[in-house]
Amino acid sequence: MDIKIVGDDNKEVVPPAKPMVSEKSISSPVLPELEFKSVAQVMGLESETDQAHYRDNIETLLEYAKTQSKDHSLENLKWIVRQLEFKIGTPPLSEKRISYLARYAYLLNESKKIEEERKAFEK
Repeated sequence: MDIKIVGDDNKEVVPPAKPMVSEKSISSPVLPELEFKSVAQVMGLESETDQAHYRDNIETLLEYAKTQSKDHSLENLKWIVRQLEFKIGTPPLSEKRISYLARYAYLLNESKKIEEERKAFEK
């Protein structure tokens, strides 16, 4: 047996539907943060303090990975960074892996920009 609310005219009264509002809504874009964390994860930087310390290096690697493919899925970005690491090998003994790889990615990005600018002059 259901209980119904009726008005003075003996007709059922239906309360207006309220829009659902989440108490824990996301205020900032999630994807850039996920991309950042996925690159940090590939480099073995799990803690927030390590990620904050190497933020510039991680962003450089992320920028490089995005220029290498139109597929910006998290798995593909991780794979591009991993391939770059396989390409250049291990860093010198006293240098951090993230710094070594980010410096190489930076040089690749800059050389690509310089090459494009040089070609613009030749046209």
